[in-house]
Amino acid sequence: MGVIWLSNNARKLAVMKSIDAIIVPASRPVINLAYATQIAQLTGSILVTLCSRSVTASQARNLTSQPSINLNVDYQYNHELLDGFFTNDCAQALTGRRLNDISIKRNLGLLLARLVGWQTILYLDDDITYLEGLDATKMTLSEHGIMGWKVLNFPDNSVVRHAERLSGHEPGLSLSGSPLMIDTRFSDRFFPNIYNEDWLFFHELLGNTNPYIIGQAKQKAYDPFLTPMRAVGEEFGDLIAEGLRTLIRFGIPSHEATKLDWQDIINERQILIRDTSAQLLNISQSNMVRTAQASLQAAATRLDSIRPEDCTQYVQGWRKDRELWQLRYSRIPSDLTITAALKYLKLDHAPIFTDRSIRLKHALGSVY
Repeated sequence: MGVIWLSNNARKLAVMKSIDAIIVPASRPVINLAYATQIAQLTGSILVTLCSRSVTASQARNLTSQPSINLNVDYQYNHELLDGFFTNDCAQALTGRRLNDISIKRNLGLLLARLVGWQTILYLDDDITYLEGLDATKMTLSEHGIMGWKVLNFPDNSVVRHAERLSGHEPGLSLSGSPLMIDTRFSDRFFPNIYNEDWLFFHELLGNTNPYIIGQAKQKAYDPFLTPMRAVGEEFGDLIAEGLRTLIRFGIPSHEATKLDWQDIINERQILIRDTSAQLLNISQSNMVRTAQASLQAAATRLDSIRPEDCTQYVQGWRKDRELWQLRYSRIPSDLTITAALKYLKLDHAPIFTDRSIRLKHALGSVY
C-alpha cells in the first residue's frame, strides 16, 4: 500500500467532524482511495465514491468499514437535471475528451449534497495524497463558501504549463478543483464538461488573487507528455479558463469580451507555446524534452483550429447554462434520505452502502 501521509492539522479534524461528506470522482485502481478513506475516518464523514474505468463500486466498498456510498457512474450517465446544456455538446470543448466523466461526477456530488442536506463537502480526487491546514476550514468556509489548496507536488498544471516549467519558467498555480471544500449554501454553480471545469466553477470568486487557498496539497506524479492527445484534449479548456482570468485582470466582464479580445488571448497563447518550444531546444534532448515538444506541437495544431467566435460562443452558452443550472438546483428538494436521493438521481439500480454505522443507517431512512 505504501505510506499514506496525514498532516498534524488533518488529525485535529477527528475532533472537529465538520465535513458531512467526502466525494471522490474515482477512476484509478482502488488502492488510490486509501487516503480519502483515512480522511473520512478521521473526520467522521460519509465517503462517496463515484467509480468508473479502473475501479468499481464493489472494490471501493471492500476497502473500508467507514460509512460510504459507492456507485458506478461514467460518461454514459444521464439525468434530466444534467440534460440540455450547451456545454454538454460543444464540439470544441469535447475534442479529445468525449469519454471524460469528471464534470458529471462533480455535478452529481453537488446534487446529492443538496438533496440530502449536506452543508459541507470535500471533493478529493483519487490521486491526492496529502492535505495541510484542514483545521482552518470551518472559519474560511463560513466567510467564502469555498476553500481549496494549491497542489504543489506534483504541480496541478496543464500539459502546456508543464512544458513551460520544464523549459525553466515557473507558470504558477491556482486554486484546484481537487481538493476543494464547498459550503453547499453557496454552490449554485456547476462544473461544465470541459478541461478546467473547476476554474469555471469558481470563476467570479477568484478575481485577481487566490484568497481561498488554505494550504498545500500533494498528488501522485504522472507523465504529462505520455501522449500528445492529452494536450489536444486540454487546449480549448486551457484557453477558455486562462482567457477568463486574463479578462478579469483587465477588468473586462466575460459577457462583454469581444472577438477581438479573444483573438488577443489566442495570440498570446500562440506566443507562449512557440516560445516554450524554442526554449526547450536549448535543453539537452532527453526523452522527456522530446515528448514535451511533441505535446506542444499537438497543442499548437489544436489551437490553430480555434477561432475567436468559438470562444465568445462558448462563454455565452456557458453563462446561459449557469442560469439554467441555478434554476433547476433551486427547485430540487433538500431533505431526502440518501436512499430517496439516489432514487431521485436514478442511481438506485445498484447502490452499494457500507452500513455498519448507526449514523448512516439513520440517514438512509427506515427502509434500512
